[in-house]
Amino acid sequence: MFPFAQDLITGAPAYESATALGWRILVPLAIAEICLLALALFRWARTPADRFTGNRWVWLAAILLLNFIGAITFLFFGRRPAAIDNHGRIGTSHPDHVADVLYGKR
Repeated sequence: MFPFAQDLITGAPAYESATALGWRILVPLAIAEICLLALALFRWARTPADRFTGNRWVWLAAILLLNFIGAITFLFFGRRPAAIDNHGRIGTSHPDHVADVLYGKR
């Protein structure tokens, strides 16, 4: 090998340090992509049909085929917010009703 084709710090051939650097970058990116895909698929499965901004199955195709971009796009733009009841809270459970269900009527 040519002497100038070595890593100046470790003395290893240049292709070996480039490969190690590639693995240090690719492994965290692959883990992030898998986690993002799992989160998007979980949210897709748990979202009611009336809260999708488009066709449910088109969003699934976008998540699976477009990797990072599809999952991020779905998480930001694919779902409508949950409805808010009259008291400004999300959902329909009132704290008194929850207490009655958990501990019985007072």
